[in-house]
Amino acid sequence: MKNNAVPASRVCTSYESGILLLLPAAITHVVHLHANQIAMAQRIVCCDLPPEHTTGDGLTCTFDDISVAADAQRGRVECAAPTAESLFQDEERQGVRLRVTAASKAADAEAAAGFGGQPLHEEYLDKGAFEERLALASANDKSADPHAVASSTQTMKQRYSALKPFIIISVSYLLFTVTDGAVRMVVLLHAYQMGFSAMEVAVMFSFYELAGVVTNLAAGLMGARWGIKSTLLSGLSMQLVGIGMLFGWQTSWAKLQGILYVTAAQLLCGIAKDLTKLGGKTVTKLVTPDEKKSSLFKLVSFITGWKNSLKGAGYFLGAVTVAVNYYMALGILCGLVFAAMPWAAVGLSNQLGRARKENVTLARMFQNKPNINILSLSRVFLFGARDLWFEVPLPFFLRDPASGIGWSRSATGAFLAIWIIIYGQMQSWTPQLVLGPLKQAPPNKWVAALWCGILTAVPLVLGIVMLAGDTFGPGVPQWPAIAAITVVLYAFCLVFAVNSAVHSYLIVAYAEGDKVAQTVGVYYASNAVGRLTGTLASGALYSYVGATVVDGFGACLMVSCAFAAISTVVDLFLHEESGASGRRLGRLGAWLPGPKRSATTEPTQAQAALNGAGRIGRLALRIAFDEQQDVFQVVHINEPSPIESTAYLIKYDSVHGTWEHEVEAVDGNIVITRKDGSETVDWASMGVELMLECSGKFLDRAKLQPFFDRGCKKVVVSAPVKDPSPVLNIVYGINHELYEAANDDIVTAASCTTNCLAPVVKVVLDKLGIVHGCITTTVVDAPNSKKTDLRRARSALVNLAPTSTGSATAIALIFPELKGKLNGLAIRVPLLNGSITDCVFEVKRSTTAEEVNALFKEAADTYLKGTLGYEVKPLVSTDYINERRPGVVDALSTQVIDGTLVKIYAWYDNEFGYSCQMVKVLAMVANSMASRMTALASGIARIHGLRALRGSQRSLCVQAMANDQARSLSVAVVGAGAAGLATTRELLRAGHRPTVFEQAGNIGGVWKYSDEVDDEPCGGGQHTVPGSAYANLRCNLPREVMGLPEFPFDSHFKGSADPRQFCGHEEVQRYLEAFAEAFGLLQHICFNTEVQHLAPAAPSGGGPSSSSSSASSSAASSSSAWQQWDVTTRPTQPQPGGAPGASCTQRFDAVVVCSGHYSQPRVPHFPGQDEFPGLLMHSHNYRRPEPFKGQTVVIVGASSSGIDLADDIASAGAKQVYLCARVWENPLTGQVLQMNDSSILKRRQNGGGNAGDGGPAAAQGCEVTKAPNIQQLHADGSVTLVDGSHITGVDVVLFCTGFSYSFPFLEGTGLVSVQDNRAGPLYQHVFPPSVAPTLSFVGLTWKVVPLPQFRLQSRWIAQVLAGAVDLPSRQEMEQHIAEFYASLDASGIPQRYTHRQSDGVQWEYNRWLAEQCGDEPEPAWRQELYKCGGLSRKENAGGYRDQPLPGAQEAQRAAQEEAARVRKQRATAASTA
Repeated sequence: MKNNAVPASRVCTSYESGILLLLPAAITHVVHLHANQIAMAQRIVCCDLPPEHTTGDGLTCTFDDISVAADAQRGRVECAAPTAESLFQDEERQGVRLRVTAASKAADAEAAAGFGGQPLHEEYLDKGAFEERLALASANDKSADPHAVASSTQTMKQRYSALKPFIIISVSYLLFTVTDGAVRMVVLLHAYQMGFSAMEVAVMFSFYELAGVVTNLAAGLMGARWGIKSTLLSGLSMQLVGIGMLFGWQTSWAKLQGILYVTAAQLLCGIAKDLTKLGGKTVTKLVTPDEKKSSLFKLVSFITGWKNSLKGAGYFLGAVTVAVNYYMALGILCGLVFAAMPWAAVGLSNQLGRARKENVTLARMFQNKPNINILSLSRVFLFGARDLWFEVPLPFFLRDPASGIGWSRSATGAFLAIWIIIYGQMQSWTPQLVLGPLKQAPPNKWVAALWCGILTAVPLVLGIVMLAGDTFGPGVPQWPAIAAITVVLYAFCLVFAVNSAVHSYLIVAYAEGDKVAQTVGVYYASNAVGRLTGTLASGALYSYVGATVVDGFGACLMVSCAFAAISTVVDLFLHEESGASGRRLGRLGAWLPGPKRSATTEPTQAQAALNGAGRIGRLALRIAFDEQQDVFQVVHINEPSPIESTAYLIKYDSVHGTWEHEVEAVDGNIVITRKDGSETVDWASMGVELMLECSGKFLDRAKLQPFFDRGCKKVVVSAPVKDPSPVLNIVYGINHELYEAANDDIVTAASCTTNCLAPVVKVVLDKLGIVHGCITTTVVDAPNSKKTDLRRARSALVNLAPTSTGSATAIALIFPELKGKLNGLAIRVPLLNGSITDCVFEVKRSTTAEEVNALFKEAADTYLKGTLGYEVKPLVSTDYINERRPGVVDALSTQVIDGTLVKIYAWYDNEFGYSCQMVKVLAMVANSMASRMTALASGIARIHGLRALRGSQRSLCVQAMANDQARSLSVAVVGAGAAGLATTRELLRAGHRPTVFEQAGNIGGVWKYSDEVDDEPCGGGQHTVPGSAYANLRCNLPREVMGLPEFPFDSHFKGSADPRQFCGHEEVQRYLEAFAEAFGLLQHICFNTEVQHLAPAAPSGGGPSSSSSSASSSAASSSSAWQQWDVTTRPTQPQPGGAPGASCTQRFDAVVVCSGHYSQPRVPHFPGQDEFPGLLMHSHNYRRPEPFKGQTVVIVGASSSGIDLADDIASAGAKQVYLCARVWENPLTGQVLQMNDSSILKRRQNGGGNAGDGGPAAAQGCEVTKAPNIQQLHADGSVTLVDGSHITGVDVVLFCTGFSYSFPFLEGTGLVSVQDNRAGPLYQHVFPPSVAPTLSFVGLTWKVVPLPQFRLQSRWIAQVLAGAVDLPSRQEMEQHIAEFYASLDASGIPQRYTHRQSDGVQWEYNRWLAEQCGDEPEPAWRQELYKCGGLSRKENAGGYRDQPLPGAQEAQRAAQEEAARVRKQRATAASTA
């Protein structure tokens, strides 16, 4: 037998986490199911209404032990009846006892059932009489007003009374589950620490599993005969006794004595587990109607999933607490069991779960349907396949320091806990995975066999790797082994969860109503048999097979594969039940032969209908048919006109021409039927999910409701919808990102004029500001539907008729800040098509016609391309017929009066252009429906992501993000450099509405090169520039490392012109510009706009301006009001006449600061500096080396920038270059050098031109001499160094001393200060605790790989603002900051290095950020490539930028593969869109 080497006890704090329970979601789910059960059940006449009761209030009908609230109908007592099948399914049953009881005489459900009080009516109904009563109720219903039935409050309370047992049992069950997982880990890890082998531990657990076999049968018998309450309380009591026994386990005992004692304790815990588990499954069946099979599947999966997730939390709780103290761990578990017991003792009925006939015997436990027995046998091998490697071998292998992984107890517990948690959540998500996208709903035997077959392959892969490869074992790197175990075993987790959920559904679905307790008992007995078999076999295989634990673990996996294969075969012997015939393999089974659903029943596109085939409807149909067939298909047209006329007008149009396709009023691609109203059309029978309403008659929610009643899921309306409950007005390209598929079932594409006006208003509002305005639009003649407008009754052939327009008012729905500031009129004109809008605005700052046109041209060419046009040709209205863009600015007509009164003409095709916009909206909605249907298991990390919360408990929270409604906030972003762009992208991804303020006229920040410099060489003057790039700057990091995951920085992006791995600054700028264009960021940026001041807004008592969720972060929850911000800005460009632009203040929900890092040069002061005659300058203002030719230059600061500039200047023919530092350490090697060391830094051999490569000198140019720091400057141009030496004839002192953080816009707020270059207080360099999360900072850390870290910081911020991730409390954040500062002081790190991150700190910080967001850590290749770049620089300082990186081949290949994969995904997404 292989022995265990027991390592020293240690705690792995990085895995400290827990679980947060979302029980209310389960309760809400059952409330909904039970309400549907009452509403949808068939009705029955119980008796005549007693004379003393004038209404049906308070009446209850009871069929044996099933109580249902009743009401009065036409002088009779009626109620929702149980199905005849459920009452008479037992062949020996001849009838049912019916009682009618009044609430005044029966205070509760038990009394109403005959256990107290006297009934008003009582009789015995056989099956025939029962069915006659059903028919009588049905006949009454046909003659009654269907809207006449009303329910009283008392009746509703009685209807939901059945939920009480579900809530109580779920609370007790889930609390118990935590202790079940925890006690398992306590015993296992404590036994391992005491030196027990895997086989010995397996024996300890054997009676735990053996007890499950007997107990499940006994529990089923007890539940059937005595009810669930007795089984639940018995289980909880047993658990207390079992845990109590473990207090007596002594370390001084012999192994045999310990095994026997712990086995006895585990026997009791095993009995307890299965007694308790019976209730959780049984009550689910009892509260779910038989006809709701899909809902039953979801509920079973939900409860089972959360049970397993909490068991995973228990695993971790046990591992962490036993690592601290064994007895403390047991005490905590006893407390949890005590907390669960009162609920069951007080709140449950003794009758719950009892069979109606009380002659259930042990023999009858096995008299089940064949499917129950077959499924139970399959379950034996399914769970055996898991426990063959999971329960004992896996933790032993993870703990083994010799041939295994060698992890601590906490780390091992964390691995198993996360496995169980993900397994549980995958079970909860399985109904959505199976029912929706995979078309396997509800599952049957084919689904079970398919998933079990997939499971078979998973352990086979890892088993082969362990037995045949050299990845595992002593003397090999650990990370491949860890990676292999993690990937394969977590893949097993996902697939096994689907299998388990499908089996759990099938067993409950196959169970008969009053036999559910005994059925579940037999089923879980088979569970226990499988676990027992797997546990014992795993102990033997792991301990005795092969020479090492690697061999043993591999053998366990291979046998696991065989068990899964047997389970697959057994599933195929299941018999299909009614309603489940035929294969239901969905898309995963498309390759299998046999019957499948036809393409007509599984459409790949959304099915849409057109209601109203007028001019807009017909044009929309044309566009949709030609351009959106891959997104949605129009399958029905509802139009009152004759079929032949509709087909003819679709084909022929006097304005827009003849359509190229043939249109006939017979069978074809388009089905045209004649209907008089949409309320009579059964849309569901036609497969219609999406409606395009173009009739103009359905303009409020009440009129649109019939579409939903008859099967539609989404409706897009071709006119503004006026309703007290606002409907989202969408102008595609302007505000379409506000659409939320989960909330917006009705959307409107606004009007044709609004679509023309919106892009014009956006440009003027964003760039110039709007005080107020008025618009006039021309519209073509149409029938006079507005009878009160007498001028529209006149002929439009010879008149211009003023009329009203709602477009100016509708604009305020898109731009709320303009409410009450715009108005307008319309003029009816004698034209067939083609319109113009005359826009007049009073703007906030002075401008010119040239500037206005320039702004529109920029918008039309960039961020509003396709939404706004710009035309300089002298065109007229007919030239714009068939214009696709919703609005085109007529540049020749733009006028500006007195600097602030702006007049603009915008042309539009009021039919075709608007139809194009509407079809875009329709496609967007269709895509959102498709995306919800095709979200497979890959979405688990996003929807059920593991979110690490750093609160007082530092718990691991599994959040069901699919059920959350995240906040959507208006966010001001300061700066459009790399940090600002990354932040904008993440804010948009999280659903926020960012506005970026950039003081320059371009993006890029420090990467945007300009010859312009500050008016003061050392900075601090009146005129400053944002950029610090110089002409010859090249990156000192491999470009792949610098890129963003979703937009690789290789040489394949649009505009790339420098393929070198260490590229020049121009390439970085091109990359940032391409990134901004690819993700539509430019439209959110206000260029040439300086932020003057940020100030917390006065409290208003409200939350975010556009919050759709009540969730809030811990840090913000202490305040009753969400802290908003007033942001004051002004234009940086002077106005005509040289006057500065006027300031403007706007209010935002949050602010993210992405500037202030590289704007304020940090310049030391030396004695004599004021008298020094030479040039003093900071590297911020260095651009080219030529001005320094023939001069002696002293550079202060020997970091990377100092080295780069020294080389650049020396290469251009400087006389002499000295590189000085306070403590001189070679920046290429990190070695601290003494001044008597004669080593000299030299330039690279291949000459100048690309700075940053310091190395051996070339044939031309001077050497770079290492020197100590400056002590004093002198008036004669000499410099004294700290060692007493002198340098004479110095022409230039160049400071490469970095920058100070500067946030002038926060002055006076007292929120963030900068002291010795420490910006704070900031939690994790991002959030000021006093105003978190509404103020945050991105990009303050240095000595890091910038862009990837910017992305992680901004992603964290965006999710915190959305309510998806929580912050610790303010007190906890402040405590963390204080501890961080203290650790820096203790380590002797200067305060100015607070935000400096060494390599190790950088990567750990990035991993922490990714964990907060529930993301995977950065790929290993990024860190490896970064490391290779650093080593190459040390080894080949002179030429590392132009040589292949040694040892980086694997990392580069991984980077290239990832880049290719990302490009392919983006291309696929783009083609789909």
